[in-house]
Amino acid sequence: MPTLQAFCNTCQKIVSAHTVLNDQDTLSALKLNGDVKIVHLARFSDGTGADHVWSLSGSERERLRSQMSGGSK
Repeated sequence: MPTLQAFCNTCQKIVSAHTVLNDQDTLSALKLNGDVKIVHLARFSDGTGADHVWSLSGSERERLRSQMSGGSK
């Protein structure tokens, strides 16, 4: 699963996130302009955590498309 830097609306910051789909399915979704979901684990000061899942924005989709095709990030 690709890793990318993306803005998490819940955390209100840029985080390292992973695609929910495997590489082949992510590429297919990008080619078909489908929804691409990503996830990251948010860790809280009390030691607990929660996963945050959201869809990529247009510019993030393009950055991931470029990254996965071997272009610049």
